[in-house]
Amino acid sequence: MTAVRTARYSPQLLILSTLCASSLLHAQVPLQIVTDSLPPGLAGTPYSLPLTTSGGTCLSTGNATSRIDAGALPPGISVVSPPQTKQWSLQGTPTTAGNYTFTLHLVWTYERVSPFNPNVQCTDDAVKNFTLSVQANQTLQSDRSQIVTTYQTGQFPPLPVTVKITSTSGPANLSVQATTDSGGPWLGASPQITVTPATLEVSYSNAVTNLAPDTYHGRVTVTAAGGASLTIPVTLLVVSPSDVQLQSTPAALSFTAIAGQADPPAQTLNISVSRVSSSFVFQAIVSSAPPNG
Repeated sequence: MTAVRTARYSPQLLILSTLCASSLLHAQVPLQIVTDSLPPGLAGTPYSLPLTTSGGTCLSTGNATSRIDAGALPPGISVVSPPQTKQWSLQGTPTTAGNYTFTLHLVWTYERVSPFNPNVQCTDDAVKNFTLSVQANQTLQSDRSQIVTTYQTGQFPPLPVTVKITSTSGPANLSVQATTDSGGPWLGASPQITVTPATLEVSYSNAVTNLAPDTYHGRVTVTAAGGASLTIPVTLLVVSPSDVQLQSTPAALSFTAIAGQADPPAQTLNISVSRVSSSFVFQAIVSSAPPNG
């Protein structure tokens, strides 16, 4: 009679084999930070940038953490990760302009407690150097709040108007664009790309010679690379010679002076334009000198 030996095999071996097979099937590529560069931020403006990662040897459930190994993030910016999610992003509102270089260290930790091995743990690390530039929140200023020009039909286009543009917080790269609401492209501005402090020339093209008497509106828009912008309204008054009729109130002025005494007091002369509902700029010329002049 042959004896038969019986044996029991623990299910722990099967479970460990399954875990090993799962690890072998899982990607063996280390965790990497795919993002290569960071777009600049603007001081005082919210900043949000998801960081792209790939690879990792640990399972996809765990906790994401981070630290700065060297350098420093811009004040107001931090690395944020949702709970139990393998994601990282730079978020916040930078407060101070400058170039900030730092070494970013991302950590993904997987931890599982099993009845057979209570200390199963896996950690992925990724390290990369970055520079984040924070630009000053610049504002643009112009020496002209608006431009009003009168053009009389049958004449050459009006002369160009000079506009000076300055910026706070140092030089700013500018782009300049002229647009009109009606009448075609009668307005222009140059140069179209410049750096503050800048002098712009707002000009009128030959298209004004084809405009009928009326009031036309346009604008010159100046935009800085950091996002600041400035708009200068432009009004063009097109009139014909028959439209301009001046009226003075009173019709004449009379002064009485006594030799050796003080000059007579000043008097006011009001000038109005009839038949045209627009504003004009006039030049007054004295045809004869005063008695004491």
